[in-house]
Amino acid sequence: MGDQWICPDCNEVNGVTEAKCSCGFELASNSDEKYWTCPNCGTTINDFFSKCDCGYVRKIEDGELKRRREKKRLDFESRKAEQNILLEKQKQQRLDELNRQKEENKKYLQKRFDELKQLRDEGIITEDEYNKGRQPILDKFLDINEKIFHEIIKEEIELSQSVPTTNGEGIESKIVKATRSAVATVFATNSQGSGFCISRKGMIVTNAHVIGSNKMVKVVFLDGEEIMAEVYRIDREKDIAIISTLKGEFPFVIMGDSDTCQQADKVIAIGSPIGYQSTVTTGIISAIRKNRELTYIQTDTAINPGNSGGPLLNMRGEVIGMNTSGIDKKIAEGMNFAISINDIKKFIETS
Repeated sequence: MGDQWICPDCNEVNGVTEAKCSCGFELASNSDEKYWTCPNCGTTINDFFSKCDCGYVRKIEDGELKRRREKKRLDFESRKAEQNILLEKQKQQRLDELNRQKEENKKYLQKRFDELKQLRDEGIITEDEYNKGRQPILDKFLDINEKIFHEIIKEEIELSQSVPTTNGEGIESKIVKATRSAVATVFATNSQGSGFCISRKGMIVTNAHVIGSNKMVKVVFLDGEEIMAEVYRIDREKDIAIISTLKGEFPFVIMGDSDTCQQADKVIAIGSPIGYQSTVTTGIISAIRKNRELTYIQTDTAINPGNSGGPLLNMRGEVIGMNTSGIDKKIAEGMNFAISINDIKKFIETS
């Protein structure tokens, strides 16, 4: 090596009398962190090497090794913390922008309503025309807000996944908080199960075996509100049913893409096993099974009577399946099945 040192930034070889590399790196005053000087021949050597060309071997004490390792660890954690702060800031800016869009949408709605009201008050349009004109504006407002709502949930979940929380709240908790209000308990004459709302107008998906032969069922949401719903469409062979509430607007879930599911993916189930509303269990995808027209997601998530019809969620907070059945625990432990959400989408599209 001779009278040389190697730049730790670009690996360029420099003379021992040079304190600055052509790349701009300069030997710091605390030079023991960047290089060391051979006591045998005086050569300045990059800290990466422990042996000089003259044959001298640098002996590094355990204490110094620990100190250097600790410094590297702290430097790494510091850089990681800075990256997390930057990422959190970017995500928060995106959330702020989405919330701003939501407020702008609300102002737009009010402005259009005021314009319609003025036309009515001036006698340019009738009361009937005024009422008819309000509905398309309201529908447009709700459609835009629905898209923004979905984006906000996704951004919050992504933020939770990429930035560690300081209060100990995990990603699973955030997903459940964002979803559970859209999950309902369904009461039929001789059965009880779960369901999940897929639209703001109260369209709810559940299992056909939960509905039975009923034409009307009672639906109870997390806030305790009880609503009657009529059976909109049912397929007993596929065990899928759609029920529709008769009034109101409701929180709803985000439907994902079950074709992207893979074995060992983490999943969350929400439902009302044996009447215990909004019960949450977690597990993994054990396998993907195809049976005639349907695809089933096999999981080890605890599923009990009353869970039927409830959503199976991925770690992005999207519904990937509807919990449907489980193998008797006397026969096999932890074998439960959910109808894939893509099959349910096809069922909805043909409704």
